[in-house]
Amino acid sequence: MEDLFIDTARKVARRSGEKAKVVLNDLADHSKKTTSVLRGKAFNAGESAAERLKEAGKQATKASTEAVGKAADVMAEEAKQLGKKSLALAKGAMSGMLKGAKEALKKEEE
Repeated sequence: MEDLFIDTARKVARRSGEKAKVVLNDLADHSKKTTSVLRGKAFNAGESAAERLKEAGKQATKASTEAVGKAADVMAEEAKQLGKKSLALAKGAMSGMLKGAKEALKKEEE
């Protein structure tokens, strides 16, 4: 778009009188410099934004990995506790069955 403006300003300058020609050519030159600077700044800003997004992605991945690790530790501990409780329950059940069986055998002997 800016190239079209610059080209148009130069075409009009060629068809204009000396004073208008100077002004229009100066305008075209200034516009070209300005758009070049703006393009450079826009490019740098784009690169900077891309780097920031890349870094933010890395940090998010790291935080997610840490959170998953902590969750796995919590789940492992809960599984361990559940295993202990299940074992205690099974021991109690076996103990009760053995006690009941002994008492039943005792009554039969009497």
